[in-house]
This record gives sequence, structure tokens and C-alpha cells, in this order.
Amino acid sequence: MPGMSLRPGEVFAGYTVERELGAGGMGSVYLVRHPRLPRYDALKLLRAELCDDPAFVGRFEREADTVARLDHPNIVAVHDRGSQDGQLWISMRYIDGTNAENALADYHSGMPPERAAHIVGKVASALDYAHRHDLLHRDVKPANILLASGSDDDDETERVFLSDFGVAKSIGVAAQREASLTTTGSVVATLDYASPEQIKGRPLDHRSDIYALGCVLYKLLTGSVPYPGESIAARVYGRLNNPPPAPSARVPSVPRAFDDVVATAMAKEPADRYPTCRALAAAAREALATAPRDPDRPADPDEVLPTTSTAAGLVTGPHADPAAVRPAALSGAAPAAARPQPVSAAPTPTPPGPAVRVRPISVTHPPAPPELAPGRPADRPAGRRRTTAILAVVGAVLAAGVVTALVLR
Repeated sequence: MPGMSLRPGEVFAGYTVERELGAGGMGSVYLVRHPRLPRYDALKLLRAELCDDPAFVGRFEREADTVARLDHPNIVAVHDRGSQDGQLWISMRYIDGTNAENALADYHSGMPPERAAHIVGKVASALDYAHRHDLLHRDVKPANILLASGSDDDDETERVFLSDFGVAKSIGVAAQREASLTTTGSVVATLDYASPEQIKGRPLDHRSDIYALGCVLYKLLTGSVPYPGESIAARVYGRLNNPPPAPSARVPSVPRAFDDVVATAMAKEPADRYPTCRALAAAAREALATAPRDPDRPADPDEVLPTTSTAAGLVTGPHADPAAVRPAALSGAAPAAARPQPVSAAPTPTPPGPAVRVRPISVTHPPAPPELAPGRPADRPAGRRRTTAILAVVGAVLAAGVVTALVLR
């Protein structure tokens, strides 16, 4: 039977095969040239055992027709479907890029949260659109999320597409009790992203896709599936019994607010999850706002409190302990006044550092008494010299107080 393996140059259903793009649980996908139009398409051939199941063939044809009617910028468009010599096939728009699963290979431990939230947001929009048209995807995973560079006509640097509705099902049909995760021995959902009710064979609705999208978010943030057991039994047990994992526990740089997003999306009970995929995406965007400040980023000069006086026993400036010059609310430490600071008896050279904005202060000190200036004879009466010395000391103390008050204000 054709379709098990097509060679470059071979013609199938009128399409000329260029090369194989990939293979999965439902079949293989090829890059092909359209027989009449000057374009490339993606041609998917369904697995032979699926083509031998009359029930699956009937459902595939109905759902393919439904998917073909979906018109959304984040859903891969279906162009045509058919059967040749008993082999089911479907042609789709070809996306010249990669998928989210392969994109993860570029990172040591998960994507940056900003990119993960962007991808999840686009997929969420596509899923909610499909749900409004009475269609469940049932196999949401990174391998089914295609990524392409943005075009010159939009502001996006990366376009996101949800593909492979091969196991999609009408919500009305999915609401009936599922027999199992398999059909004629083939998996119709990926275990690592399947919802608990999907594993148990319970009725499904749109919240099963929401659960899968939560698993995708966790995978994008950490580079790992939520329940990476060494056996199928361990993975199933974790999914049914263990609480949703926290992404920040695996990758400490992930903002902790994402832990709550994943926990809600992956709740065991569908009623405890987000009501829509877009609600999940909105929560992910809000979690980005809680990202802690990068410790390697230079401090904003406007955030540094000017403290340059040594009159109050503070050694401050660019060379000082940053925790001593920041408020406790920012540094997480006790106020500087509550901690003893070293006092410099002599002026300390200031090493190069970030500029610190201070309010200019003009202080006029009284001239030194004649007897205190070396090499000059005392030419004033003793009483006047004592009075001048006292005034000089009082002036210095007052000046120091003014400087301290302005700095600490």
C-alpha cells in the first residue's frame, strides 16, 4: 500500500514528493509540490491500520471537513483530503520553519518566559477558536506547534501555528464516554500531555485541551515534561495522583508566579482549571510582570540613593555596600541605620563606578583661625582668637547637619 514510505520525485494523489518532513503517531508528513499551483504543500499520510478501520475513516472525513472550515491566523489551513488505493491523505499549508519541540533544543533548560508566554498565547487563541466551532484538538503538544519567522507585513518576530488536527473530535462526540487512549492499537493522544479524564476514558470537553496547554507551558519553561517517569505506569500514576509540578522548582530563574498558572491549568478536576485557553494565556502574561530584576543588569542611577557624607559615620558612594544605601524594601535587608558601618578617618579614594546623582550643596566654612594655619603668627588678641575658633566649630557642626539632613531626606 502506498504511503508507508514515499521517495523524492514520486507522485502521490497528484502531488510530487520533495522530501519527508517528519513522522508521528498518526502517520508521515511530506513536503510536496502542488500539481497545478506554483506552491508547496504539506501532505500527511495516515497510518495503514487507521485506514483499515471503517469507523476511523468515517470520523476522519467528517472532522477533516470541519478543520477545513477553520479560518484562523494561528491554525494551519487544510487544503484538501482524499484516499488513494485505500490510503487516507490530507494536504495542508506548508509552514517553512520548525516546531516548538525542536526549538527547545536551542536552550539548556527551557525557553525564556517571554517566548514561552508568546507561543502559549497564540496557541490559546487558536484553541478557543476551534472550541467555539465545536472542535477539540486532543493532541496539543510542542511538536504540533509550528514556528516561523515574522513577515515584513506584521510586527511579530515569530509566527505561531497550531497543526495536526488529525485526532480532533467534535465536542459533542467527545462528551460521550471514551473507551481508552487507543483506537485499533494506536495512541490517539500523547500521554505526556493527556488530561486525567482522557487517561481514564471519561467524557471530554474543551478543558482537556486547557490541561494539555498547561503541560505545554511547563515544557516550554523547563525543557521537561511535567511527569517524566521512567515507565508508562509511573507517568500515568504521577498524572493521576501527584500535584502539578512547579516550573520554578526545576528552573529557579522562572518567576514563581508561573507555578500558580501551571497548577491551575493542570488541575486534576476540569472545574478547577481556567475557563478558557485565553484566560490561561492572560495569567501567563501577568506572571511575566513578576519576573525578578536581573542581578547582572547595571543599576539604574535614578534608583541609587545619594549618600556621600561621612559626618554621620556612613561610608557611602559607588564603593559602599549596595544594601546599605538602598531602602530595606528594595534590598531585602535591614535598614542601614540598624547595621554598624565602618567609619573612615581619612578620605577614601573613590574607584570608578556608576554615576550617582546628588543634589548640589553649597557650604561655606569659616576661615581657619590664624593660629591654626601653619607658618602664620598669631596677630589677634587671645579672646578674639577663642571666639573665632568656637564659631568655626559651630559652623562646621551646622554644615554637617545640613548635609546629613539633605542626604537622608
